[in-house]
Amino acid sequence: MLAAATYDELLASPATGRYHAGPSWLSFIVDPSLVGVTVWGNPSGEQTLELLQAHERMRPVLAARIGAIIDVRHLEWPTSGAYDAVFGYMAMRRDWLAEYIARVAMVCSPDGPVGAAAAGFFDVSTKPFAAATFTGLAEAMTWIGRTDAEPLAAEVDGLIAEATGTPAPLRRLRQQLASRPGTLSLEEAARALGVTARTLQRQLQTWQTSFRAEQNFAQVRAAKLLLEKGDAPLAAIAADVGCASLSHFSAMFRRVTGETPRDWRRLHGKGE
Repeated sequence: MLAAATYDELLASPATGRYHAGPSWLSFIVDPSLVGVTVWGNPSGEQTLELLQAHERMRPVLAARIGAIIDVRHLEWPTSGAYDAVFGYMAMRRDWLAEYIARVAMVCSPDGPVGAAAAGFFDVSTKPFAAATFTGLAEAMTWIGRTDAEPLAAEVDGLIAEATGTPAPLRRLRQQLASRPGTLSLEEAARALGVTARTLQRQLQTWQTSFRAEQNFAQVRAAKLLLEKGDAPLAAIAADVGCASLSHFSAMFRRVTGETPRDWRRLHGKGE
């Protein structure tokens, strides 16, 4: 597939295969019968709606009843705003989606809250197309009906690595940490990645990060979701994300975000 600098360029020659990378997503048109999007990081509701509306512009250049890939393997944490945007859009554009899409394959990590939320998405939404979830991109493309699933999946994975600037092992580590915030040890993570703890530490240093930093980021992401969606005591949230004490949790949260958990909840959550 060829790089497109803008969405207009992406839409200009769909038969040749094009992709366009944004700040937290990569959209691609393999040919007029298959489109896809990969999302990473923590997109907001506004960013999610903008992406959905941009994809709607593809309709005139695509075939009827296409296949679509939604890849959320690299999404760091689910946000309520993003899910609300998707649910709202599907409800508003149901008739259009029924005419436009035949099959949607969602690709998600099997572990942790992101994978669980993504895998359960179609179970709680009203969908006007056939849908299924997978843990591998090639498997999803095979279900869509592609005979070139393996090489096509490898190409898309390469484009994702280039767009995110994040090495694949680091993405996998972040997924593992998200599934067990504050409780996964360096040794356990290294074994899961097939390397020694010392090798993993050297790799992280090369990538200008550390195991402690990545673990703290995962804990803060988990804490933000709990702070945003409920009114649990801060001490309980601290325990849920693997902190030994409230003071340790508050210090870590402030070091990573520049705010205390209480202040962050006041601005983004229900308040206490």
